[in-house]
Parts: sequence; structure tokens; C-alpha cells
Amino acid sequence: MNDFFNDLKAIKKELTKEQTKLEQEKTKIEESIKQREKRLQDEFLKYAKDACIKKI
Repeated sequence: MNDFFNDLKAIKKELTKEQTKLEQEKTKIEESIKQREKRLQDEFLKYAKDACIKKI
């Protein structure tokens, strides 16, 4: 019976490790998306600054 609980604890540890890895990957992806959005906003503002907005 003790082995059963030890196995459950081991499984829980593995799942926790996997979940942390997934959260880290998700965070990296979100940061990447934010950087892309910021870059596109900056490029658009630079473009819009030199052009007449009505033409866009």
C-alpha cells in the first residue's frame, strides 16, 4: 500500500514539472507576441507620421 502512495507522489511530481515547463513556454510565446505587436505598432506610427492619415 505504501508503494501505491509513493507512486502517486512520483506521478504528481512529474506532472508538476511538466506543467511548469508548459507555463514557461506559454510565457515565452506571450512575450514574443507582445514584442511583435510593439514592433508593428512602432512601424505603423513611423509610417503614419510621414503620410497623410486620410490617404491610408
